[in-house]
Amino acid sequence: MTNVQKLVAKVATDCQKFGIGFHLEPTKLVETDGIKCSGYFDDSDLVVAAGKAEWVDILVHESCHMDQWAEKHALWGKADAGITMIEKWCAGTKYSNKKVIQAFKDTIELEWDCEKRSIKKIKKFRLNVDISDYCQQVNSYLFSYWATCRDRKWYGLPYNNPRIVRRMPDEILPLEEYHDPNTPYLRYYR
Repeated sequence: MTNVQKLVAKVATDCQKFGIGFHLEPTKLVETDGIKCSGYFDDSDLVVAAGKAEWVDILVHESCHMDQWAEKHALWGKADAGITMIEKWCAGTKYSNKKVIQAFKDTIELEWDCEKRSIKKIKKFRLNVDISDYCQQVNSYLFSYWATCRDRKWYGLPYNNPRIVRRMPDEILPLEEYHDPNTPYLRYYR
């Protein structure tokens, strides 16, 4: 059995244990709540766009969200409410600036924790993933939340934009670096 097969088997076993549907879709994007993405986890399904070259990275990431959920991570429910607020805010609902900023920070913190777990899982399963490249993509994703906040619309898929990715640090930064709504990295999101 290859290392990827071992990972898939572990995720499938965990999904079965928790009563979660597990779907590797042969597409480049999947959709959740009208938003196209590379994959997602919620309390009923783990879905990955397995038609993408980097589907294994996405599977690792979404499985780490399942780990957070199973462990009842302190931010799981709070960030879920935060992402819902962000979606509504992007659609025009009014909230105080303080609440919006906090929703972004909670969401970023949950994703940051997930990415740190993802790197550990990549190493544990000895997956053929370049950690430096992965971190640059992760950073493009984490900092994109502030572009969403600035523009009041989802930025899109920054990790698919080489112009942005190549300008990102090749390691995961301390959480405080991601909590700055005016991060210098924001200038790359135009």
